[in-house]
Amino acid sequence: MTISLEFQKRIQLPRELTDESIKEVLDGIPKSPGIYIFGRMFGKNFRALYVGQAKNLRGRIKQQMNNLSLMSYIKDARNGHRVIWIGLLNAHGNSDQNKRLKIAERALLRHYVSVGDDLHNKNGVKVKRHEIRLSGKHPKRISKLFVEP
Repeated sequence: MTISLEFQKRIQLPRELTDESIKEVLDGIPKSPGIYIFGRMFGKNFRALYVGQAKNLRGRIKQQMNNLSLMSYIKDARNGHRVIWIGLLNAHGNSDQNKRLKIAERALLRHYVSVGDDLHNKNGVKVKRHEIRLSGKHPKRISKLFVEP
């Protein structure tokens, strides 16, 4: 199965989330199915903090922006601009849309855990990960690995 996501330009979140500022952000988000990633930008570097999927991105992101636990986690994360990154699902028919979204979400969660991002997943719980530190003469000069338990 091939899953195709078209990622849009990242949307910067305002410092203070008010009804008006949330509405402005939501106006730029389609009601399409896809993946959304809350994160922080440090110059050109991106750190994912939460990965989710939705049949209606605008509706789901609106719910998440009212999720106190998630918004507090994002606000308290390291310095950088708070952003949402949207990936639109290029649908190949609606029959397996849910399956495609779940596979894409799981793959992105695993990717961000593998590169060391501290994700805050469903139900306000951090995604568990193990850190492996390497030393000595490793052929690829890797110093850390991150894996899911």
